[in-house]
Amino acid sequence: MMTMSPKLLIPLFALAILLSACTTSVVTNEDRELPMPTELEGLRDSRSTFTGTLNEVLSDSLFAFVGSKGDIISHECKFNEFTTEVVFDNGMPVSLTASIAINSLETDTGKLTAHLLTDDFFSAETYETATFESTSIVMNKGEDFTVTGTLTIKDVSNEEVITMVINEEYVQASHTIDRTAYSIGGPTEGLKAVNAAIPLEIKVELQ
Repeated sequence: MMTMSPKLLIPLFALAILLSACTTSVVTNEDRELPMPTELEGLRDSRSTFTGTLNEVLSDSLFAFVGSKGDIISHECKFNEFTTEVVFDNGMPVSLTASIAINSLETDTGKLTAHLLTDDFFSAETYETATFESTSIVMNKGEDFTVTGTLTIKDVSNEEVITMVINEEYVQASHTIDRTAYSIGGPTEGLKAVNAAIPLEIKVELQ
């Protein structure tokens, strides 16, 4: 019976570790928790007539994304400073805008954060904010809406169509953007390449 050389086992063991999916995160389950039902809960079975503007409760809101290298390494990252404005007319959302402070980026390591803020990725010194401005909001069913709008990152603007839950307590959405459409990062192929698809996770509590 043949036995494998220890010298061969070592690189195979190292390869197994490398190929194991590795995910690091700065996002907690508490960050993702939605607000408890309030007196508005009863209005969801009827039509709200609220007209006005609501803004984010920053301490209870989340704007996060995931950057990945193939299926090997993923990093969950988040922005800690952003503003949101949702305008309602007779209970219906009619406008949604957001502005994100790029320098508020947080990752699991200072080295990674610093790299993402360089010209290789966000060019934070030159482009301090990213913005989103809705152009249309269409109700699908209940609190489920299709929001079409213009996302601008690094002075590059593209139309994004995002499915969102919107009510008078919070906005919630999951969406994926193509980072290459905004000149973020380098090529999508090669050993050091980062995936083009960047999943976003949004939860904004309103007041």
